[in-house]
Order: sequence, then C-alpha cells, then structure tokens
Amino acid sequence: MMARRLLLLSYWFPPNNVIGASRAAAMARYFSDNGWAVTVVAANSGAVSRDFEVDLSAIEVHRVEDTPVTKFMNFKSGRARWRRALSALARYAAFPDAFRSTTRRMGTVAEQLMHDGKTFDVIMSTALPFSQHEVAGKLARKFGALLVLDNRDTWAYSAYRRRLPLSDGLERRYEHRVLSAGDMLTTISDGMRSYFCKQYPDLEPRFSTIRNGADADIVSGRTSQRSSGSELHIVYTGILYGAKRDIRPILNAARDSGFQVAFDFFGSEPDRVAALKANYPTLRVTDYGRVPRAEAIAAQRSADALLVGLGQDPAEKTFLPGKFFEYVGTGRPIIVIADPDYEISQLVDAHGLGVATRDADLLNAFLGRLSRGEIVPREVVPEALTRDHQLGLLERCIDSALEKHKRRARPSS
Repeated sequence: MMARRLLLLSYWFPPNNVIGASRAAAMARYFSDNGWAVTVVAANSGAVSRDFEVDLSAIEVHRVEDTPVTKFMNFKSGRARWRRALSALARYAAFPDAFRSTTRRMGTVAEQLMHDGKTFDVIMSTALPFSQHEVAGKLARKFGALLVLDNRDTWAYSAYRRRLPLSDGLERRYEHRVLSAGDMLTTISDGMRSYFCKQYPDLEPRFSTIRNGADADIVSGRTSQRSSGSELHIVYTGILYGAKRDIRPILNAARDSGFQVAFDFFGSEPDRVAALKANYPTLRVTDYGRVPRAEAIAAQRSADALLVGLGQDPAEKTFLPGKFFEYVGTGRPIIVIADPDYEISQLVDAHGLGVATRDADLLNAFLGRLSRGEIVPREVVPEALTRDHQLGLLERCIDSALEKHKRRARPSS
C-alpha cells in the first residue's frame, strides 16, 4: 500500500522556540511514525530563538525566510523604541495579519514542489497566522487535495489581537470565506468549537475538537516529592500577555499564607515580572528571561507547582493553552487562575491535576496542602490528555474524510 502523503503548513516550527511550534512538530512526527510521507513547509522566523530541538528524521522540511515586510512587523526584543512603535502600528493596520507576505512565500514553495512532481493526499494548515489558511486553501483547490484547517486560536474577534475600528464585519466575512474552503476544521477545545459553530452554523458538520496533549517523553525524569515545610517553588513559563492574564490571586494568596513561596518566571515580559516583584516584596520573584526549551522543561520538572493564568474575557473560557499540556506531562501539580466554568478548570477537576480557581481561600488551602507535602506528583498522564490519543483522533477523522474526498473526486461510471 502506498504511503499517504501529507503536506503540513506551519509558520511556527522547530527550531523556532514558541509553544505554537509544539503542535505542528507533534503532528509531523506522529503522522510520519504512522506510515505517512510527511512534507513540512515552515517559516524560519528570526523573531524568536531557534533552540527548540526535536527529532525530524524521515520528515522533509522546507524552510522559508521571512520577507522584509514580515521582519519589520514581527516583534523582536532589543529594537529601539521608535522602531517597536512603528512595527506595532504596521501590525495594527495589516490585513489579515503581519505574516501574509511570508505565508504567500510558503505557498509558492509548496506549489513549486507540486509542479516538480510531488503529490499530496492531504494539505493541513495549523494556524495562527490566519493568512496561512488562505494559502492552504488555494493550494488544495489547485491540486485537488483534502484540506484540513487546524485552529490553535480564534482570529476574528480575538481577545488578544488589536484591530482596526469598524473592521468586525470585514474580518467575520473573511474568516468565514477562508474556513469554508476546508474539508475538515479542527479546534483545540470544545469551547472553541462551539464558538465557531455558533458564528458559522453552516460549517458545524466540518468541525472536530483535537486538543493538544502531553508528550510521553516529558514524563520521565521527574524529581522526587518535596520535603514538608521548605520553600515552595512555583514556576510560570511563557508570556503574561500584559495585564490580560491576571495571576495576582495566587500571589495574594502566597503573600497572606505565611508560607515561604518563590515564583520563577521563564520567557515572560520583563516589565510585567518587575512590576510583580515590586508589588510583592515579601515574595521571592525571579525573572529568568527566555531560555532554551530544555531548560524550561527542567524548571517545570523541579517545581512544586506550575502556574497557568487566564483572563476574564468571555473568549478565554475556550482556551486550552499548549503550555497547560506541557505542564500535564511533568506530573507536577498545576495551579490555574480561571473561573470554574472554563474548559481548562473542568479538565483540572476531572483529572485531579491541581486547583483551578480565582478564590483566595481555595488557593490558600491548596498552598497549605503543598507545603505539608500532601499533594503527591502524578506518575502517569491521563490517557485522554496524551498527545498520541489526540492525534490518533485526528488521523481517524482524516482517514474518514479522505475516503469521502476520494469518492467525490472519482469519475462516475
């Protein structure tokens, strides 16, 4: 039997060290290990560090350099303030996003591969950036492949993206047109799926939930259980998104608890961490900056608890950050600052992963149990939260859709 052939488009991909690259890398690895011939077309962004090392053996990867336009608009620390201001203004005005010129370049590379004789059964785009979905749709129409549009985030009406005034209608129409090209549409949470289906009820049959998942290899090598009464180490890895992700409830609880508590931040905005340090002088708050992914994982494994914070915008009820599943893979207790009706809170409660609340008393009680050594690290990842389980669901959905796609393409006798 000839191997099925997958073309994966992902702007973020290793060695780019961002959490969005993890899902794309896991998809490529899973499908390759399960008999697919996998080709990846990805950007080679200079906006982030390039120290995310993964096994890409047997996976064909084509990297595309950012265009000068994307380079200018893509945020990069260390720029002069006036350049940051200009690039922010350009990003604000860019439609549909700051990456469009580069994602089109990715499409040109993919199209050349097919003109040179490569064929693909499935074209899959995992986004953001959203402009990449549009490129994938054009490729699928031109070459007759099954199109899978994977959504790690929402785009129109996103709580995290600035937009031009009065652009809501234009963005909604563009989003609907782009998503309508997909044979399969996937989201990372049930809440996100419900959101899309409410906005675009005509597309509801095409949507499936494929969560991120914990990687089995991260589970090994965890440290031993902490000793009672010693300083608690709570680790946060990733961006704080300015004031949008308010983690003050756990800092307030730690300050008032009477326990010795240290908060370590990796890859967060320096000014935000500095503000927390100034506002909580009785707590030990340390900013370790951006570090290689292996170092961040090591910090997670040695922590007493790992911290996730979500904001209070209604859209955040649908969020299941990739970082959360990375935390799940360590076995360490997880503190989630979120409301009880958030999907992430329901997963924490269902699988006994830690605590999910904004309530000071509940957080204080949890810190007490941690300090007394009453919370034991987990030895296994719940099966439903593993990466292989989730990607197995994706593969079965694709197989089913691919068979229908082939029957439609087959000429009638």
